[in-house]
Amino acid sequence: HYAQACDIDMDFASWRVADGYGWNPIGCSNLTPFSGHYHGKGQKITNLWSERNNSSFVALFGCVTNTRIDSLTIESARIEGWFSSAALVGCALTRSGCQDVTYISNCKVENSSIFGNGSSSPTDNSLAIGGLVGTVEEYAQLYIDRCEIASSKQIVGGYAVGGLLGAGALMSKAIISDCVNNANITSYYAPCGGIVGSADSLFIVGCTNNGNIQAN
Repeated sequence: HYAQACDIDMDFASWRVADGYGWNPIGCSNLTPFSGHYHGKGQKITNLWSERNNSSFVALFGCVTNTRIDSLTIESARIEGWFSSAALVGCALTRSGCQDVTYISNCKVENSSIFGNGSSSPTDNSLAIGGLVGTVEEYAQLYIDRCEIASSKQIVGGYAVGGLLGAGALMSKAIISDCVNNANITSYYAPCGGIVGSADSLFIVGCTNNGNIQAN
């Protein structure tokens, strides 16, 4: 279990990890995912940035499994990734032979931008770009409850772009309840959506999208 005791400004930490590339996610590979309970205790993480335009799982947490994250705000983040990228979690996955559950509740993303392949010239080959979570992988289960993408700038990608969740793989399950998206969504190709870009087994209850949605 981990508990955040105060607000954290990630600007310098993001730069220090790799000058020019920014934050290297916790659980940066699907071979070494984060697993546990991260309790934000109502605190903020501000100025997180990562410019890894050709990388997967770009987020605060790259890959997670059997994880709970709650009561955390990410503010003024700038994320640039190629696949399965978002502000909080890049990919929710499961161990072989299991159906592990990742549960995210009472989290918020404010005044942040998420781009597929970079902000200056985002390209159409990025995939699974979300405001909160990039992807829920095959056989994994993801629950998102009472979360908000609040006053975020924009979420831009090539395919499967969503306000809360970018994409759910085949045989995955996502349940999203009482969530709000206020970010504008831009996708070069459908599908895309204010709450979810693309999914397999999906249940949405009591959610609201206030952002503009645009797809070529």
